[in-house]
Amino acid sequence: YVAAMTSIEMGLGAVGLYYFGRQKFLQIGRFKSALMFSVLLLALNGRLIRQPLMDFVIGNPWHVALVQNAFNWLSWILMAFIVVYGYEYVVTLTDKKPLK
Repeated sequence: YVAAMTSIEMGLGAVGLYYFGRQKFLQIGRFKSALMFSVLLLALNGRLIRQPLMDFVIGNPWHVALVQNAFNWLSWILMAFIVVYGYEYVVTLTDKKPLK
């Protein structure tokens, strides 16, 4: 139960980060902002460059390191899209004026 309760921490942190950067993110549109947000989340967690580079350094071929890390990237990309589109959907439901 402790692991399940503490796993919420990453999601809440992502929503909080999006909340504070929302006005700047949405200036480029929802789709692009979700992509930029996913890059930000990957970079903050060391998954964008560091982990693939370390996998390559220990002897994995570059294409193997890329495939191994692609599965980790997918979860962060999906999380970014869920946060961006989900947050904007909730804002629309609560009748607040959504940013364009």
